[in-house]
Amino acid sequence: MPLRLITPPAVEPLTLAEAKQHLRVDGDEENPLISGLIAAARRTCENFQGRAYVLQGWRLTADDFPLQAYGLRWLDDRGHPSQALGGGRYDVSQWRILLRPAPLHAVASIAYVDQTGVTQTLGPSEYLVDSQSEPGQIVPAYAKYWPVPRLQPNAVTVNFLAGGATAIVADPSTDVLTATGRAPANGDVVQLSNIGGALPAPLLAATDYYVVNAGAGNTFKLSATAGGAAIDLTAAGDGVQFLGTVPEPVRLAMRLLIGHWYANRESVVVGSTATELPMAVESLLWQERVF
Repeated sequence: MPLRLITPPAVEPLTLAEAKQHLRVDGDEENPLISGLIAAARRTCENFQGRAYVLQGWRLTADDFPLQAYGLRWLDDRGHPSQALGGGRYDVSQWRILLRPAPLHAVASIAYVDQTGVTQTLGPSEYLVDSQSEPGQIVPAYAKYWPVPRLQPNAVTVNFLAGGATAIVADPSTDVLTATGRAPANGDVVQLSNIGGALPAPLLAATDYYVVNAGAGNTFKLSATAGGAAIDLTAAGDGVQFLGTVPEPVRLAMRLLIGHWYANRESVVVGSTATELPMAVESLLWQERVF
């Protein structure tokens, strides 16, 4: 199943200033190099963990829907395979489409090429999206089945969004926040985070807020209580603002990788014995790895 990044993250989870501070670099001559190392470190950590740290758009293509060529698999009351069609409950796991990287934020569309060669888009009522599991998954809705696509490569296309955090900007004059690529819904419980600066005053990190006045263009306001009055923003804040969080162990692992690559700019080091530090990059990333 080919998987392709369609929309990269709007911002990196580590700022240029943070990386330069870690490297003890004062000038700006190497900013392009360091910016490239930041992106490379983020992708390396994401690939190792099977995660997306900041909201991204992905496309999964496949030749067929799961089990379409093999028919139904049903389970009896004890969970054992049953030969009787409809003689128990059917095994949903055999029909699921797994979506990596995690966490799954939303499924934008599911399309397939039908038997006549026409591309059809499945309605949201035809399938269920499980964004709580990691990796996320899609299964047919109750009493629904995947359609039969045309026999050709990449007949099925799934577009989805993945990422644990979303870049936002605040407008203190209207108390409105705008999210990049994500539309929060009224009643959502969210937390904010910041790198390289301060959150819009008086908002605090690691604090539950409730989305209110969600509107067009991914705009929304925040309240301290469910359905309560919108919080009066007195400052826009600075640095990079996030709806959601990027784990600090990930940011530390990125710093370690950037430091290693900055100090060793060639593929081969002559005259030294390389030894990986214990409790370094893999140790920081291993606990939240998605399999």
